[in-house]
Amino acid sequence: MKTTVGTISRLFQTVFTNKPILQFCVSQKARTMFSRILTQWNSLLLVLALSSHGWIAAQQTLQSSNEDGTKSKCRIGILDTRAVAIAYYRSAQFREVMTKLRAEQTEAKKKGDLATVERLEKRGVEWNTKTHQQGFGTAPIREILDEKSQELEALATKANVVFVISKWEIAYQDKNATSGVEFVDLTDELVKTFQPDEATLKIIEQIKQKKPTEDRAEEDEK
Repeated sequence: MKTTVGTISRLFQTVFTNKPILQFCVSQKARTMFSRILTQWNSLLLVLALSSHGWIAAQQTLQSSNEDGTKSKCRIGILDTRAVAIAYYRSAQFREVMTKLRAEQTEAKKKGDLATVERLEKRGVEWNTKTHQQGFGTAPIREILDEKSQELEALATKANVVFVISKWEIAYQDKNATSGVEFVDLTDELVKTFQPDEATLKIIEQIKQKKPTEDRAEEDEK
């Protein structure tokens, strides 16, 4: 590019400063006009040269970044939602929720509040279905993740991931090691935040070895 620019520049300088040509420009006004054209052309060539240099430098930088896989990869956190769901439903946090609901149901029965009793019983059935869908299937666990939003954010920051998704939502994954995306499994770290006992951890490990069931709740189901 540099050689081409120099050649064109010399060519135009030769044309516009050649005596035979200038002899045809009998007026001073014409000579001034050609002088301005030459100046503007040289400025244009300078801009082109600088732009070309910058473009080449950018391409070299991009190529260098692409060659360094660790710098160019996008890190995405993934979760086995089944493990997280089991950790939650066997946690002290969830037992506290259930204790309050049972107490509310007992009180409603004492008062003869059949509407409340019926509502709580219906909720219990729905919860039983949801725990199965989330613990063994691939149903969303939004309400559980909402409860652990701060812990999840801290884990994501520590792992340097841009966002976190369910591993069951990945429709396709490039197995090539040079892919621009790197998946980071945060399941075990998030499970620890529920302080699971040994029995829970054993169940989770067994679940991980199996494929999820086809039973899945609708995402808009409340």
